[in-house]
Amino acid sequence: MQFPYTNPFGYILRITDLKHNEIFNIFLDGSKDNIIELNKEGYKELIKYKFNQQELKDKHWFPFSLHFNLDKKIITMRINGHQRIFHDSSLPKEIKPDLVFGRNDYVIDVPTFGMKNLIINGDHEIDEFPLSQSRGNDVYDTNGNKTGYVQNPYWGINDSYHWKFLKKLSSPTNAGCCYDPYNQNIYYYNRRFINIFNISNNHTICKRFANRCPVEIYLGMNFLDHFNKKIYTYEVYKSNKEPQDVTIASLDIFQMKWTSESKDQLYAQEHHHGAFFDERKQELVIYGGFEPMHYSKQFYVYNLHTRKWSVLQGLHGPRKPRYFVSVGQYGQNVYLFGGMGNASGDQSVGRKYFYDLYLLSKKTKKITKLWELNWKGKQNVVPVKNMILFNQNYFYTLCYSEFLSDSYLKLYRFSIKDGSYQILGDSIPIHSDKITTNANLYYDHQQQKIMVTVLESKNDISSTLKIYSINFPILSASEYAEAIKAPESEKWSHTIFISICLCCVAIMTIVFYRKKNKENLVQQQVRIHLNKNQLRPNSIYLFGNFMARDRKNRDISYMFTNRLREILCILIEYSESNGISSKSLGTMLWENKSIEKIKNSRSVTMNHLRKVLEEIDGIEVIYQEGAFKLEIHEPFYCDYYECLKRITDENTNNIELISILKRGKFLQEMDMPTLDPFKSTEEQMLIPTLTKKLDEAYKKREYNIAIELAKVIFYADPLNANALDIQIKSFKKLNKPYEAKNAIKIFNREYQKDFNEDYNYSSNKPED
Repeated sequence: MQFPYTNPFGYILRITDLKHNEIFNIFLDGSKDNIIELNKEGYKELIKYKFNQQELKDKHWFPFSLHFNLDKKIITMRINGHQRIFHDSSLPKEIKPDLVFGRNDYVIDVPTFGMKNLIINGDHEIDEFPLSQSRGNDVYDTNGNKTGYVQNPYWGINDSYHWKFLKKLSSPTNAGCCYDPYNQNIYYYNRRFINIFNISNNHTICKRFANRCPVEIYLGMNFLDHFNKKIYTYEVYKSNKEPQDVTIASLDIFQMKWTSESKDQLYAQEHHHGAFFDERKQELVIYGGFEPMHYSKQFYVYNLHTRKWSVLQGLHGPRKPRYFVSVGQYGQNVYLFGGMGNASGDQSVGRKYFYDLYLLSKKTKKITKLWELNWKGKQNVVPVKNMILFNQNYFYTLCYSEFLSDSYLKLYRFSIKDGSYQILGDSIPIHSDKITTNANLYYDHQQQKIMVTVLESKNDISSTLKIYSINFPILSASEYAEAIKAPESEKWSHTIFISICLCCVAIMTIVFYRKKNKENLVQQQVRIHLNKNQLRPNSIYLFGNFMARDRKNRDISYMFTNRLREILCILIEYSESNGISSKSLGTMLWENKSIEKIKNSRSVTMNHLRKVLEEIDGIEVIYQEGAFKLEIHEPFYCDYYECLKRITDENTNNIELISILKRGKFLQEMDMPTLDPFKSTEEQMLIPTLTKKLDEAYKKREYNIAIELAKVIFYADPLNANALDIQIKSFKKLNKPYEAKNAIKIFNREYQKDFNEDYNYSSNKPED
């Protein structure tokens, strides 16, 4: 099992005893109390375990099991080695369990969680589900048999190949960026403000410094001194420097206060130098760099105590003048890889790309050349300035073709022994034609992810930071292609269906035991929550997680990048009128680019969208009278269009409308600003209609319908007090006090987020 780092809350699993009509559920509350409960639904709490969130974070994946021993009247729950036991003399001798993971019946509050290697064991049978697929809704067991179905899955293996875009931040001036692995923070700062992006919860905090940074930030070079809890920002050279100008300053991370450290500088800027910080010696060491008409091979050291730059003394061994060099340290060893330059250091001689690795011993100061690769016939690349080392077998770094304005970063894993390498994952775009542009990679031990920061500038004045992540271990293209192959066997050897509705990662470890002879558990069956036939071929779903299905009813959502999803939604919105002009579309999506680059980006993206839509019958992008729009005809289906149709029809069946809306919030997890008006219009249309239907259902004593209508209203308006009131009354009418209490608890949780206080529920409507 795996929990995310965003305060999960809701139901993980419901076990219905079909023989005795009783329900057990596993409930998770990671918002404040950090508890996992096993409840006898509507009656009492059986097991309550308060978990250590940091312990589970450090473990990343942890084992979870639930064991029913009906002979001894014992239920055992184990979480990461911690055991809780409940004795219940009322447990029957035999149950007929029906298991549903995630969303089920009235339960729509499902926490984000991950699972893998699901094992259902009992009645002398073992069913195992690795849940290691990359796409689709069909679930396969370890023998390759198609044995189940999943609704709205997020397959985690894709995050081990595709880089995931996390955040974009901007600064009107040049800025610096660094990573704090101890607090899991990425710091992005200019002279007045700092943005702190926490990778465990994806939250960003912007703070104003207590005082202005005394260094005039240009390249924004920096390093973290964890021992003293400081960030140092430095510029090794400033032209026309005045005696009072500060070149190195430190930021106290807790007080957000800058301190001037040094006015010393080198003789040149040393663009794209490599660097490492020796925390024990309190020294920053830089190597190489580009000077005016010259490549450097010098090692310089800045001492935090003397506050002076000097040449690193005592070095011996081979080295060549270069810049764009990648540097990493492991223990007493420092590794130097790649770059470009030449043997003389004279720029007029021309430059050569280096694909070599050197070892610098901190102890002996000896430099040893380990290997050099023959790169002939391949496109030249340079590495970023840092690397990741887990041991002294391999190192990881990003490489890209810096001579292309619009290039791509690719992750390389090199063998330290012989230089053999592998390209891992797909690529990250980088606009690389300005001197202040740079990229770095870091490893987060808690989440077991590689993080990448891409700092770009279009004018060497302003700055943009983009943050990406990829799950470790990372797959190569061939490994990913092999992993995503559907199993050959298509036999239905069992009837086990799993219903999982996840927001983040759909892979977790849960083990269930059922013994027929010893524990008298009958063979279980996990049922479908949403029949597969309800998901149509040639369809696109905009409520809940985005989904697209081709003419063979295969899930092809993965083919739509975030940009393609954004453009598709814009076209759906504007196609209701006369479409959107090519100029408006270009300005909306690429406002900061030149006219020529807008045209190019628009052309490439629209061609890509057209190609993907060829997999779906009944929808195509057309361009007429200067505008783009969608042409729709049968058999294409879109839940948004179906919703519009039913909302405007007063005779619409409530169940049919609910079945559309219950997938989730409109354009869920699509946070592009360009789509905000579309979302707002849809919500303004839905809420009045749904509120009217909710009141009517309650008056007609259709309490189950009223409960479901309230739930879909909460997607658009989580703090709708009228919906809560009718939902609570409906639960009470159905004699479900436990569910009513839980609904108030969920509403209060959302209320606390906005108002930082508890919601005081009191009914404002008569019971009738």
